[in-house]
Amino acid sequence: MIVIAGLSIGQLAAKAEINASTLRYYESVGLLPPPERKNGQRRYRKVGDF
Repeated sequence: MIVIAGLSIGQLAAKAEINASTLRYYESVGLLPPPERKNGQRRYRKVGDF
């Protein structure tokens, strides 16, 4: 199990081995829920298996 807490889009993209633009696309088409924002930046938090 991996715990993701407060990762930036770049950090999450690196962990998932994809581009940040791919994450933005997944958000735009509804595959990912909108992340929390802190100071205007996306912050991802989720507990799950990857």
